Amino acid sequence: MEREALALAQVYGVDELALRAMNTVRYLQTSIQRVLALEQGSSAQSDSAQVAQLRAECAQLVANLASQKTEYETNVAALEAAHAEAMLNTPAPISASVPNLPLPGKLQDEIDALRAAAGRLSCEKSDLQDQILASAREVKRLQESWDLRDKRIAELEAELAGVQKFSAAALMDFLAGNTNLSGQGYDSQSVSGKWGVSSSA
Repeated sequence: MEREALALAQVYGVDELALRAMNTVRYLQTSIQRVLALEQGSSAQSDSAQVAQLRAECAQLVANLASQKTEYETNVAALEAAHAEAMLNTPAPISASVPNLPLPGKLQDEIDALRAAAGRLSCEKSDLQDQILASAREVKRLQESWDLRDKRIAELEAELAGVQKFSAAALMDFLAGNTNLSGQGYDSQSVSGKWGVSSSA
């Protein structure tokens, strides 16, 4: 570390090297703060709004499915009651040679319509279930993306905490001990005052 610092001091000079070191830390801190602000602002709001929208769509799909199921069960019960009443009002067979009498035409039409409606409801139910599964997968994907973003923010905060431990005064003291390279004296306190750096940093 001392060899690298001596080489840099020979290239840039003591004052210029100290200025570059402090500016590097300042630029890194500014960059990390801007990245955190961007990620915590736009990304969080966008992901949160999208998750809320998908949850609302899932709830609406479930409500539609429940409503159609209730309507289907009501229609089935009504037609079964009508069928039972029609069977009670159907005349008895004329002879034993005709064991099965055909259902009245109107009732048969209603049964056919019920079967067609049941087929449509089954298809709609399958479509709704597919949409619910797709929405659930999207919610899971967004949650995983959110977790990754939070993890990245934690890593950046850890890096920023490590950068804040940099001691400009220690660097100045090191440079002050090697002023024979530039041929002039070097006072870390005066440089600290010049650049506004506290010796306790």
